[in-house]
Amino acid sequence: MSGLVDHFYSATAKLLNCEVDEIAFVENATRAWDMAFYSFNFSPGDKILTTLVEYGSNVIAYNQQVQRYGVELIFVPNDEFGQIDIQALENLIDDRVKLISLSHIPTGGGLVNPAGAVGRIAQSANIPFLLDATQSVGQLPLDVDKIGCDILCGAGRCVVQSIKFIPIAKYSCVIEAGRGVDNSGMIRTLRSTRS
Repeated sequence: MSGLVDHFYSATAKLLNCEVDEIAFVENATRAWDMAFYSFNFSPGDKILTTLVEYGSNVIAYNQQVQRYGVELIFVPNDEFGQIDIQALENLIDDRVKLISLSHIPTGGGLVNPAGAVGRIAQSANIPFLLDATQSVGQLPLDVDKIGCDILCGAGRCVVQSIKFIPIAKYSCVIEAGRGVDNSGMIRTLRSTRS
């Protein structure tokens, strides 16, 4: 089993252009995203920027942080094609924004958000960027360096039968293990190297 697990780590790292030690297994993509999202320490008045076409359980998590910590949740308007409006996102950046989070390809409809453009904005403002790539892994080329996300979460169901994962960007990655893979003790510490 160890050889299979080692191969999974190396194959996933190659797929995303990250290091093997930046990958972690978790039981499913929602859990992976939750682990990443709930690791952020929000304070009253902090802002989370997201899109109008987010995955339902992500919006539930955002709203829990709004209720729990007094975080302000801001839905960035769409452009004329239904994608996140990059100019509107840039205009919303201020010192209270603590996270930019979006679904790369929202469930249903085929829309693809411009993750690389969002990543460039996030990096230039030194704001963490959480990318839900559950629908894009294995469907589109993904390179965490080019995208510029700090955390990328995904499922391997589009890549390898019954293996799912969440990579946490070039700074750490988390993975979801499917049936038949013992993921006990494999969860890595989710920590960005950004200061």
